[in-house]
Amino acid sequence: MPLKVEQLHETPEVLQIYDMLPKPLIAAIKQDASGSFSRSKVYGRATEAHKTVSAIRTSFTSWIKSPSVKRDLAAVYKKLGSLLKIDFTAKEACEDLQVTKYDITGHYNPHLDNLMTPEVSTVQ
Repeated sequence: MPLKVEQLHETPEVLQIYDMLPKPLIAAIKQDASGSFSRSKVYGRATEAHKTVSAIRTSFTSWIKSPSVKRDLAAVYKKLGSLLKIDFTAKEACEDLQVTKYDITGHYNPHLDNLMTPEVSTVQ
C-alpha cells in the first residue's frame, strides 16, 4: 500500500502521513500491547533507576515485543525511512514501538526531556 503524504509546510518541511499502518497490523499492535500496560514513567536522569511516576504524564505504556509484529513493523519503517531519508534499520536507530493509552482523565503536560542533565524541567 503506498503512503499518502501531504506537505503542510515547505521550509521547514512538514509532512503529514495518512494510513501508514494497515488495519491488520493495528489490530496486532493492540493485541500485543494489551496485556502489558503499566503506569507511564518519566526519567529524572538517564538511567533506568531514575524512572519515576509523575504528574506530568498520567498514561499507561506498553512496548511491542512480539517478533511477528516487529517483523511487520520493519516493512513500515523501511517505507517511512525511504520517504524521510532516514535509516531506521541502523543499530539503535530507534527503540521498540511504544504504545500509550490515556484513560478519561489522562494527560501529558508540556515538558522538556532532559536526559543529559540531572534536573527534570517542566514548562510552566
